[in-house]
Amino acid sequence: MKTTVEIIEEIKAGLSGDAERDFPYLLKIAEEYKDERAVLEEIGNIMFSHIGQQYEKDMARVIEEDLKMPQAYRKTAELMEKKQHREAEKVMEELIDKVERLNWFLENDENVYFNFSEPFEEDMYRFFKQDRRTIRVPLIDMANMYLSYGSILVELKKYAKAASVLEKALSFNPVSTAAGFEYLEALEGNGEIEEYYEKCMELHRYCFRRSDVARNLRNLGHYFTLQQEYSVACSCYMVSMAVLNQRHPIAMQELRNIERKGFSETPDMDQSYQILEELGLPYGPNDETASLAYSGYRHFIDQNMPDAARYYLSIACNLTEDEDLEKELKRLTNAS
Repeated sequence: MKTTVEIIEEIKAGLSGDAERDFPYLLKIAEEYKDERAVLEEIGNIMFSHIGQQYEKDMARVIEEDLKMPQAYRKTAELMEKKQHREAEKVMEELIDKVERLNWFLENDENVYFNFSEPFEEDMYRFFKQDRRTIRVPLIDMANMYLSYGSILVELKKYAKAASVLEKALSFNPVSTAAGFEYLEALEGNGEIEEYYEKCMELHRYCFRRSDVARNLRNLGHYFTLQQEYSVACSCYMVSMAVLNQRHPIAMQELRNIERKGFSETPDMDQSYQILEELGLPYGPNDETASLAYSGYRHFIDQNMPDAARYYLSIACNLTEDEDLEKELKRLTNAS
């Protein structure tokens, strides 16, 4: 019986270095050793370590073409626009079934696979999760694929299945607010109200735009409405609008709904801040998130990389609304 090392050496020897030829070969290997995690992990290592970046790009293209991924996404978008959710579900289900047969992107003690949407998401993951493993980007955007499928399932009110799929989306991007907000809907639909609250609290630190901070506060307001803690719920909605510096139609509608329930003691803004602070609830952007963005700005200024510095400074400005930072951002923008 062959050892794992011998199997891996045989796999490497069978590679041509041509992605067009190697994809069906590796697909066959993956099927043959589908129950051998060590072998499947090595297939990922082969593409990321042994051949090089051009091979990665070629393999990504070959996989997309073979699985007809662009066509599947276009078809799904068309069906969703027509409100044909069940048909869209079927298209995504077939695509995911094909992708999951690959089973190549398996984390281990050394490597982890993530599809972050932008650089600051990776920074947040490193900072908040304290994970020092090597981050690899899957050749397929797994996070977006599972998010798209999960969103369809939420529309179909298949909440238990949606939650399971969205957990996979979050496994490939743990700090995604897009996946996180969709996951909240699945949790509520599934009756997991306390889990809904816990996820809201976790998501707060990953909200690096004020619009997301406000949305998460509205989600907390919804939780406290369900708990019939109307004073806290109103405070969440009030502060969510303060975060945006304007009234928001959803927050206003929820406040009116609470009033219709017979609660007429809506706290003013000062009282709202006080209520949330006393309960240990968020009442604005997360300080650590804003500080992390500012640190990124300082780092790239020191490295003389103005474009990257401007990106991080724009996040810090949005979260803090600090006038001095906004002046510096304007200076950097004009200098580019």
